[in-house]
Amino acid sequence: MNDLEILKHAQEYVTKLSKGIDPLTDKSAAESDLIRNPKIQQCLEYVAGILKRDIALWEGSISAKRLGKGAFGITDEEKKAITRILSDEEYLAELDRKLTEECTEYQADKSVEEMADKLEVLYAIAEARGYSIEELEQVRAAKADKRGRFSERVFLEKVVE
Repeated sequence: MNDLEILKHAQEYVTKLSKGIDPLTDKSAAESDLIRNPKIQQCLEYVAGILKRDIALWEGSISAKRLGKGAFGITDEEKKAITRILSDEEYLAELDRKLTEECTEYQADKSVEEMADKLEVLYAIAEARGYSIEELEQVRAAKADKRGRFSERVFLEKVVE
């Protein structure tokens, strides 16, 4: 089974779960079952929608709109990237979305490459907001000197009166 088939099976299962149906038996779950909880069903519907979108992207039936650095990695000679320059407002919104994406990717694999991607996005956000990378680093260092560094590994358990 390839990745696309796995995505399709996952989307089918999550869609059934979102409707209160056990995907293994195709029978409705009991009213007391967790998957019948409206909040759980709403979350599962959302995930099913994301899977559906990803399947469509994989199959090439919808466009893959995203912020990039100019080289989108399109190697198929029959395909061409259609791009445009974003307004300042759009650019900042896409950078914020990209930062969330890069944080998620870092959490998944913890690699130095993902750390570098996060840093690249943070630098772009700083510059887009009118700050230099040097200014960002000066503010970071001043805050660390005043409030401490994470490398000290101090963890607040609780505050007592």
